[in-house]
Amino acid sequence: MRKVVDKPASTKLIYFWNMTGSFVNALCSVIFLLIVSRTLVDRQSDIFSLGFSIAQLMYTVATFQMRVFQATDVKEEYSFGQYFSFRILTSIFMVITMLVYIYINGYTGYKAFIIGLLCIYKMIDAVSDVFEGLYQQKERLDLAGKFLTYRIVPTLIVFAIISIAFKELLYSCLAIIIVCALVMFVYVLRHTNQFLTDSSKLIDFDTKVMSSLLIRVLPIFLGGFILMYVFNVPKNSIDIAITSGRLVDGSQTIYNIIFMPASVINLLFIFFRPQITRMAIYFKDNNYKHLNNTALKIGVILFLFTLFAAAAGGTIGIPIMAFVFGRSLEAVRLDLVLVMIGGGISALATLMDNLLTIYRKQYLNLIGYTASLIVALILGNSLVNKYGIRGAAVTYTTSMFVAFAVLIVLYLIVAKERMRLSNEKESC
Repeated sequence: MRKVVDKPASTKLIYFWNMTGSFVNALCSVIFLLIVSRTLVDRQSDIFSLGFSIAQLMYTVATFQMRVFQATDVKEEYSFGQYFSFRILTSIFMVITMLVYIYINGYTGYKAFIIGLLCIYKMIDAVSDVFEGLYQQKERLDLAGKFLTYRIVPTLIVFAIISIAFKELLYSCLAIIIVCALVMFVYVLRHTNQFLTDSSKLIDFDTKVMSSLLIRVLPIFLGGFILMYVFNVPKNSIDIAITSGRLVDGSQTIYNIIFMPASVINLLFIFFRPQITRMAIYFKDNNYKHLNNTALKIGVILFLFTLFAAAAGGTIGIPIMAFVFGRSLEAVRLDLVLVMIGGGISALATLMDNLLTIYRKQYLNLIGYTASLIVALILGNSLVNKYGIRGAAVTYTTSMFVAFAVLIVLYLIVAKERMRLSNEKESC
């Protein structure tokens, strides 16, 4: 492979492309849902909504939530070849998990096939993510942002064209798999080799290293998987209610429409990826003051943006979304506000998650996410059966608040103890 070296990027350019890629990624699921709701019948739209949610869950399996650990590995304890090899293993594990999940939930025929295709599409995204993690680790988030943009935009365009031309979800899903794979292959060939030394191995399967990575990343994965499962609990409850006749066709699509702005708020956190690596460097240098100040600034921005977004969503957001998606949404105005608040709380929980990972206390995330899952499972079916979409919104927001409350307490305990130990060393 010929080594091509990209020109150094300015700080402004890095932030621009990181924000562009993050914005495109955040809007991706929104535009997908817009396309299917406008071009396909309710049954196909509901299947896509459910299938994409399941694919997002399987995405956490394929990535194994390794991105933050990889990007904050500023000491390079593991080589990229080892990270990439681990991603191959987790992608295989994702396929197995997908098949088991489809079987256990009783999905068959057309629905099962669509879910499977969407999961494969997200698996390609997961393989791409390990290269984006490399670029972030090398403080070249401009390359990661470009990769996201160049991969997602053509995919959305092709999906729209095929959906409009054929009115068939199956063809659209097959098309985006092909486009996404081609873009990944070309981009990786062009931009990755410059970060690998002549002695680097692109694939480095070392049993001891793979076991070591598994042990260290497993808590992050379990936390991320549980969190994504929590996201899906209200959607699964809605699917059960539709199947049993307690909710009408299209309810899943309506919930996913109002959930999209919440997921965009949560994905806003991706804008701060440069600061995550920077905070890891602060931690390595024992610069806890700068680390905590940076974390506080991010938290305040997320909080204020959530308040603004929820207010805007509850006022002008409803008529705009109703026009865009071609659905009547007046009855779910309060539900939209609730879900958007939940999205903001989820973003704050993600901040705490990342901070605990920087402190290499990632196993503590399991406590917060497990508590959240228990609450979601207790509330899910009963609230959806009784209150419909509003019950789903209350379930989501309550479970996110529980996760955030537990994680912030754990982080404060860990940070206080670390500061105490650091002060003791300095006084010796």
